[in-house]
Amino acid sequence: MSEEAKKKKMEQDVKAVLQHIREPALKLAANAHEWEQIVDAKDGSPEEKQKLRELGRFLSLKQYFEDKGQLLEQVVIDGFLELHRFPLNMQITWLSNVNRKLMERVDDAGARA
Repeated sequence: MSEEAKKKKMEQDVKAVLQHIREPALKLAANAHEWEQIVDAKDGSPEEKQKLRELGRFLSLKQYFEDKGQLLEQVVIDGFLELHRFPLNMQITWLSNVNRKLMERVDDAGARA
């Protein structure tokens, strides 16, 4: 797949996820369930479905932090913008690792509250 085709595919995946998470953070949990159902119904490899799940989590967490007035670190944004350049397994690993670190931030904020 060409570099341009990979980038276009990533853009399509992001748009698909964004259609399902454009609600306030409190409604994201219900939306996450809906997104899981959509991913499960899609044609594609298990790896492609896993990428879509991780992508949905990433964009949900990004929206959560934006709703709280917090920005993601520039290195995360830069990595996300370049993600399409890497093989599928590396995309999944990167998204999973970033999601785990973002969830730690959520958990830390909850512990301080």
